[in-house]
Amino acid sequence: MKQITSNFIKLNNISVKKYISDKHLESCFQTKTRCVALTCIDYLYGLILLSIGKI
Repeated sequence: MKQITSNFIKLNNISVKKYISDKHLESCFQTKTRCVALTCIDYLYGLILLSIGKI
């Protein structure tokens, strides 16, 4: 498994928002009343930052 580092993220231009958009996953984060995709993106970004020790 490849180590996730800040350089890896920068070099590979990793974007959770772009990934969700490209894979058309917005509907996975939709309820009857609202879309929580942005909350998901923030959460996943936080996990990535934690995994590389930036927080």
